Amino acid sequence: MNLVRSALVGCTALALAACATSHSPSGPTEPPPEPAPTPTPTTPERTLSDDPAVATLPAGSREELARSPLPMLVLPAAYAARSTVMAGERWCAISYRDEEIAIALEGSNRGHAQLSPEELQGLPAPRASVRGQPARETINEGIRSLAWMEGDVAYSIEIECSRPSSDTRCTESAFLSELASGLVPAHEERSR
Repeated sequence: MNLVRSALVGCTALALAACATSHSPSGPTEPPPEPAPTPTPTTPERTLSDDPAVATLPAGSREELARSPLPMLVLPAAYAARSTVMAGERWCAISYRDEEIAIALEGSNRGHAQLSPEELQGLPAPRASVRGQPARETINEGIRSLAWMEGDVAYSIEIECSRPSSDTRCTESAFLSELASGLVPAHEERSR
């Protein structure tokens, strides 16, 4: 939605600029200078893993994963064929859905200011662990999620069941914990 809004604002600004220069009483003026390109974060040279969890993703999803700006994780191979990957400038997301469950895995390297010690006092300590990192597990309206950090990347995985009150994958922690532990690195670092 923000991308569409930004595109509309940009197109409107260009149209207004064109109208202003073509209807100027003193004749056409020079176009305004183009803005300097915004620097993009550098992405280390990585290749996609040949693990079945990556290799059996749909072709479009593998292409998106290849342009991920961060070292992304993917769902185990059993979920690959029905997974969809999307990547942006500072994030990557994977979604899976079947008749009984929806899974969303997201990663972002967009930093936010850290909470102060006073703000942290009100939060419970992380009680879960994902890939050797402390993680916070939450449940909101039947959607169970885990969030953790690896390096400078924040990851989260959430599951939503079609029968949230009776499907043990959503009523208990075990399924989500096992799923998160089975995530597969999607990229391999290239030696330079």
